[in-house]
Amino acid sequence: KMNRFEQKLWRLADGNVAVCDNDAKMVESAVHRPCAVVPNAVEMKGLYPLTYGQTHTAFFSGDLNYRQNRDAILWFIKEIAPKVKAKIPDFKVLVLSNSRPTFIKEYHGLLEVVGDESTTFDSFVSVVGVFISPVRIKSGTNIKVLQAAVCGLPIVGTSSSFAGYDFEDRKDVLIADDPLNFSERVIEV
Repeated sequence: KMNRFEQKLWRLADGNVAVCDNDAKMVESAVHRPCAVVPNAVEMKGLYPLTYGQTHTAFFSGDLNYRQNRDAILWFIKEIAPKVKAKIPDFKVLVLSNSRPTFIKEYHGLLEVVGDESTTFDSFVSVVGVFISPVRIKSGTNIKVLQAAVCGLPIVGTSSSFAGYDFEDRKDVLIADDPLNFSERVIEV
């Protein structure tokens, strides 16, 4: 139903704009006219060093009240983190979220949730070793991936995490869609 609604709006518009080539091709095939591409971006308040912390800490950013983020971090903690901890015993996960659901208590020692309205994403770059984006339920624009990229963090994520961006596996990011490959990529970083 949503797909039909979007296509109707694309046809009614005088022009359409997409954030990546794949989205533009989809729009063009529906409306049979060109679609402009304007990539997403993030604000850079300063020049970020292309360095990151040399720690065994993975970093995830996302409000844990949102189903997509909650699913992502639970999948990572239950399915991926044990495989990483088997190789890196002091491995832990830092989550930037304004909300603290009750489930996080079960993972004390492995999972730390930090943040409030004044906490910024870039304040954690120097204390983490990798940014993880284990998103399996795609919804909206995944700005956190762009923030991690602009901060120079190595990024391991699912295909869904990078939908809408022109990142290449093993060139710009590391992509893994199953727990074993995801854990191997985190260990590699």
